[in-house]
Amino acid sequence: MNLALVLVLTLASAAATPPAPAAAAGTAVGAALPAPTGPHPVGTVAVHLIDDSRPDPLEPSRPVRELMVQLWYPASRPTGPVAAFMPHEAAGEVATASQLAPELMRTVRTAGHEGAPIRRRHRGHPVVLYSPGLGNPRAFGTTVVQDLASRGFVVVAIDHTFDAYVVQFPGGRLEHTVQPDRFLAQRTRVADVGFVLAELARINAGHIVAGFDGQLDLTRTGMFGHSAGGSTAANAILAGQPIKSGLNLDGSVLPPASDAGALTCRPFLQLGGAYHTRALDPTWATYWANLRGWRRELHVDDAGHSDFSDLGVLLDQFGVDRHLYGHFGAIEPARALAIQQAYVWAFFAQTLSNARQPLLDRPSAAFPEVTFEGLNVAASPTL
Repeated sequence: MNLALVLVLTLASAAATPPAPAAAAGTAVGAALPAPTGPHPVGTVAVHLIDDSRPDPLEPSRPVRELMVQLWYPASRPTGPVAAFMPHEAAGEVATASQLAPELMRTVRTAGHEGAPIRRRHRGHPVVLYSPGLGNPRAFGTTVVQDLASRGFVVVAIDHTFDAYVVQFPGGRLEHTVQPDRFLAQRTRVADVGFVLAELARINAGHIVAGFDGQLDLTRTGMFGHSAGGSTAANAILAGQPIKSGLNLDGSVLPPASDAGALTCRPFLQLGGAYHTRALDPTWATYWANLRGWRRELHVDDAGHSDFSDLGVLLDQFGVDRHLYGHFGAIEPARALAIQQAYVWAFFAQTLSNARQPLLDRPSAAFPEVTFEGLNVAASPTL
């Protein structure tokens, strides 16, 4: 498989064409993500976590499982350098594998300020985990992640080592994908989520990362993900992990969550492209039948699988044809991300903060591209 395709092929369901030669890759630098929509400045910090309770399931020669995660949070003030989209060496490798000039990916900036002090609250902030698509780095969901942070959530983006195409650890060490079997990758991801939740409890107690003591309200934890990451959210909930609500961005749902009779009462939102429906994806139909709590299935007209990541807006700014790099629809990438910013925030505001969101009750004139399927308004998604 062409290495560039690892970045956008998820759950073996998306189709793509090998990218154009590097000479056609454009020369623009200084690309930026869509701005957050919330009232707070955003802080961010990358954290190296070591799980010495298990050998690495994807790379058996490693005696422990290591992860990189990134915390995004509302900051009290925008101090510290503006964070890059990806760590320097990893960004260069992703670009090179995609036949892009390395400086294109390396110069992308986020809205996050590295090490900025967290905005302190007596109760702490609700927490949301983010898991990317199979083979994708955590960075590919940054637009929605940093938007949630600007609206008062602490968001934890997870790099699943040896699943993601490349993960950069402290000191510049790089670990690359072993292109794992998707079922083994899913089980590993679910275990990663459990480990990260345990480490967040330690962070909240004043360990690992300074300044976060008492600021993570882990009684209000949600999870979302793109593609395999959305399936990970469903399976982590089924595994009994303390996740109050989940959201799937255009991902087929792997077993056991998609097995008949694998019931869950947690609020769950399926947000997919125009052609990702229960009628076309049997895993969506089975999982929908398993949901015993509040549920929604929404579709974004003209959106393709890769429109649920940051890749499209970046490729447009790089001056290349995004359709050569992934399964994109006709929707403009910035518009697709604006829709995700609105609906992902509304879902977690309602399910974790008990703030009723009419956007989830019915179609909205502000977002005519979004259609509702199988509307269920009998139960409230609040907890």
